[in-house]
Amino acid sequence: MTRRDLYLFVLGGTFVGLISFAASGAPFVATPQKVPDELLCLKDITSVQLFFTPVPAALVDAGLHDADVENLARTLVGHEGLEIVEDRHAPSITVSYRVMKDDAVPHALGFATLIEVKQAVRVVRLGEEELQLPTATLLAYGLKPDHAVPKAALVQLEFALRKLIGFVSLASGKEIGA
Repeated sequence: MTRRDLYLFVLGGTFVGLISFAASGAPFVATPQKVPDELLCLKDITSVQLFFTPVPAALVDAGLHDADVENLARTLVGHEGLEIVEDRHAPSITVSYRVMKDDAVPHALGFATLIEVKQAVRVVRLGEEELQLPTATLLAYGLKPDHAVPKAALVQLEFALRKLIGFVSLASGKEIGA
């Protein structure tokens, strides 16, 4: 590459960069984003029932216990401004875990944290009948050595619950607890 080619290359790159910079500095108007229909079902949830399926034996053997899961979930949901109630008409959140074990990897465990929101809904074509259906499902999964499973499973639970609470906030157009 000759010196002239190098100068042209640098000058051309600078020109393109300046044009890009000037264009990006132009004023713009933010357009309001429409909340996807999948999230609208979470709008204005302020109270929930909270249910737990028993922690699978393989996770218990690794050191994760029902009480750890329940304490974290109750603390986090309550701290984030959702009231935990015993009202069968309130939406429900069920926390459960699934386990995948492979004998080829004897000291590791695959697991998934499942958060499911169920609510009473009506399907137009079915008339006025109210159905209890899952309206939102969050899944976090991992593969960890046995000794790291309890901490990782609780981190996943916190991540999934925070994500759900963020979706409720987004659908509602406000911050939970505000």
